Amino acid sequence: LAAALRRDPARRVGAWAAGAIVAVALGATVAFGIHTRSAEAAGCERAGRPDGIPWSDAKEAALTRSLVARGASPALAGHAARALGSYRHAWSASMTESCLATRVRHAQSDEAHGLRAACLEGARRELDEVERVLEGGDGAALQRAPTLVAELPPLAPCNDVSALLATADAHVPPSLRPTLDAVADRLAAARVAQRAGHIEESREALEALFRDVTTVPHAPTRAAVEAELADGLGRAGREREGLVHAAAAYRAAMEAHDYGTAVSALRIATFLVVARQRDRDRAGAWGEMLLAALALVPRRDDLRTRASAHAAAAFSLAGEHERALGLAREALASSREVFGADSVPTQEALASLVTILKSAGRLEEALGYAREEYTLARATFGDAHPEVATSCLNIGSLEGELGRAEEAITWTSRALRLFESSLPPDHPLWTTTASNLASDLSELGRCDEAVPLAERALRARRAHDGADAPRAAYPLLALAECAVARGDTPATLALTAQIRALAATLPKRVTADAWMLEAKALRLDRRRAPDAARAAREAQTLFEGEGLLAEAKIAEALLITQRTGASPP
Repeated sequence: LAAALRRDPARRVGAWAAGAIVAVALGATVAFGIHTRSAEAAGCERAGRPDGIPWSDAKEAALTRSLVARGASPALAGHAARALGSYRHAWSASMTESCLATRVRHAQSDEAHGLRAACLEGARRELDEVERVLEGGDGAALQRAPTLVAELPPLAPCNDVSALLATADAHVPPSLRPTLDAVADRLAAARVAQRAGHIEESREALEALFRDVTTVPHAPTRAAVEAELADGLGRAGREREGLVHAAAAYRAAMEAHDYGTAVSALRIATFLVVARQRDRDRAGAWGEMLLAALALVPRRDDLRTRASAHAAAAFSLAGEHERALGLAREALASSREVFGADSVPTQEALASLVTILKSAGRLEEALGYAREEYTLARATFGDAHPEVATSCLNIGSLEGELGRAEEAITWTSRALRLFESSLPPDHPLWTTTASNLASDLSELGRCDEAVPLAERALRARRAHDGADAPRAAYPLLALAECAVARGDTPATLALTAQIRALAATLPKRVTADAWMLEAKALRLDRRRAPDAARAAREAQTLFEGEGLLAEAKIAEALLITQRTGASPP
């Protein structure tokens, strides 16, 4: 009690007051911290919505209605709008999470956030372009809507901080950033224009951009622009030039240690090699280079999936069928896992596997996958779409090679009707299909149907590609087949001479078919027996060189009949 009486009441009050002040101050600090974190979190939410409007079911429905109103099928419009919505959600989630990790949780450095944000902004450039095209694009762009969305840059690399820190972008001087951003804007616009079907417009833009970046002191940017130019030239029918630029872009990207661009350049190169159907001896080397570059980007599943399919096509062209099939199956399985079973990349992987199985002679297996790809194409694009027509064409081709001519004609006729209803008159795809159908009809002796179709296809091909168009050989073959059936040797020889004049630009099998028709036309005229034998021998040699042993046997039998005077087969 005495001790208690000795305590100063004023001191006790003062101590209590001081404690209260400290508590209030601490509380204010905590409140301020909570308020600051809330403000930072709100800022991060806004960063994930650069246009200020979150994606919603209502926006998705509005885009679907808009696409349908401008001529897209409901299936195509719905698929494109859903895919776009999914991408927008993923983009927003990635940007918001990166911001929160740095600004709120302090679990990520400012440098890492800056790199992730720059990567995501690069993706948003293309996203904005795609949205602009979908909101006001022409019919060609609308038809490609699902593909436009599927080709948007993958977002997973933007979340891989260690990989981003190893890129050249991690060391770009701030003074150079505005220049690189301006280049990226132009590149995104050209890339989306190309995928929207504006091939010449895109090529011209890429050529101008390529000239402008020669003085930009950033090798990865120059390599990326040149790779896109290679693709643009290839799509414009200038495959040889495109291949030169693709090889240069690959070398530049490797020197800059930009392995993602190196892989993209090699994907374009292998695509162009396969499209030309030449350079068979070098196709395998391109495939090997692509696989080696892929090994340098082990965490890029998106790149691996698509690049494996390109490498498979290159090995198939080189005759390495089992290796090609292994890669193609791997690409399909990976696509289903990475992009989804009902995605455009999975449809493309199926189509690639069909082509490789066909080249390997595994026709029934190829037909099964072709039917699966057809079902997926219809679900994605709707019934009346060029992609569906292409699927029908592939099935028709396989049915024909399996000897089921009537089924082949049914599917190819369906493809022709779809192309005619969904493409401009005499479009190259229509022309190719008409040539194939005319060939099928001529082989069945239905020349009354085949000849008018082949003549129209020939005119369309030459009008589009020029008088010496290599693909004019295909309708010419159908016309020659019917000339043989009529017993019109002079007409046959005139037609096959036109085909052989194109031999330097044709697959050898086509030239062999022309020699065979010439031999058949000459075989009934004993005075031309030496010429018939020479034509049969040329056909046999070419077929054997291509590994087409059944066709080579037929040519050999025809040659024997010329030598022995026996009845022709």
